[in-house]
Amino acid sequence: MEIIVLPTAATACLRAARRDATLVLPWRIIAAATVGLAFVPSLSGHAIADRTFAPFTVLFDGAHVLAAGAWLGTLVVVIVVGLPVARRAIAGGAREAVATMVHAFSPLALTCAGILVFT
Repeated sequence: MEIIVLPTAATACLRAARRDATLVLPWRIIAAATVGLAFVPSLSGHAIADRTFAPFTVLFDGAHVLAAGAWLGTLVVVIVVGLPVARRAIAGGAREAVATMVHAFSPLALTCAGILVFT
């Protein structure tokens, strides 16, 4: 039984998009919309009001929102999808399933946490 968390699910979607050319444009639109929406709070708040460092504050605020969304979004997927699937794993395989899931989530979580601390 394979547990799919967001990083591996995103990889699977990208592979499917490469095989099917009709999926490339929708995924690019979704990615552009996600990045654009992450910068809305910084472009409408205090970050843009800074006259001397506005480009940096907007960039850092947008990166902060993207990192927080990625971290919390994948954490929700792990809790809502991953743990119930791991509980239904074949007897004795639940520990390995949880370990695989945490191992897949940890690099993304640590990267996002580093970006959050930096920004």
